[in-house]
Amino acid sequence: MTISLKNFRKKIEEATQGIPKKHPENIASLLKDYPHSITLQSNPNFIDSTTDCFLFVFQSKIPDELVEKIENLYDDVSNSVNYFHQLLDDGFTELHTSRKANDEVVVYFKDGVPAHFGKFENDLVISKWGIGLIWKHKLFEVPLSYGDIAKYSDGNIDIEALKRLLS
Repeated sequence: MTISLKNFRKKIEEATQGIPKKHPENIASLLKDYPHSITLQSNPNFIDSTTDCFLFVFQSKIPDELVEKIENLYDDVSNSVNYFHQLLDDGFTELHTSRKANDEVVVYFKDGVPAHFGKFENDLVISKWGIGLIWKHKLFEVPLSYGDIAKYSDGNIDIEALKRLLS
């Protein structure tokens, strides 16, 4: 039985709930109903709960003292989406709707709000799902909660936009 992409994405959502150590087995079990290219890119025995998808994508471009301030924002998880929305609205990285050859980053939107960040490796995306593991996958082989709109960026950032948010 083959399932639709939307239903498959719901199944991904379910497969990545609970204990991250079980996620690889859960994702692998989805192959019988939906051939996919999702592969694990991190050690399933090490869960870095301090790094989310945003920091996974941009941390190497952000000074350490600002990374620490970003991590402090996560104390109020319910508000972190608002921070990302504000940051992108303020020009942190330029986004466009069609992927260009030099694009390094994808931002997923749900209901107009940024919900997830990933980085490209050729035609696949590498991203960190929640506080869980790092995965390599096709563009929309992600949990449904990340939304149905993708926007792209060359990955260049405006550090001043980040400083304004954190001040």
